[in-house]
Amino acid sequence: MKYIGIIGNGKIGRAVASLLRSENFKVVVADSVEGPDVVQLDGTNPEHVEKFIRDKDGIILYSPLKLKYSEAYDGLEITLNDLPYEVVEIIFTPSSISFLWNEKGGLAILNKVSETTNSIEL
Repeated sequence: MKYIGIIGNGKIGRAVASLLRSENFKVVVADSVEGPDVVQLDGTNPEHVEKFIRDKDGIILYSPLKLKYSEAYDGLEITLNDLPYEVVEIIFTPSSISFLWNEKGGLAILNKVSETTNSIEL
């Protein structure tokens, strides 16, 4: 059985944990706030992060951007604050930025999100 660690207990982190559990993965979720089925993790402390990831077969990171992009965080935060309020989730991977948004805003919202995210340099 694969042992997966998820850092981030937001909407997507919880959904992914639920899906993995339904497929019989052993899953542990970590976040800055402890809760039911969630261990507390200080993501700014490298020793805490190292201890959390040590015995896992895989790690999925759905956490505040500051943890993943600490060096570029200030500029990234300013840029992302310009996104329309319809954007409900932003997903960063090493090669792409994905987002979930309320479609009722139509293509105008999609264009604004595209313009904003294309200006981000990581």
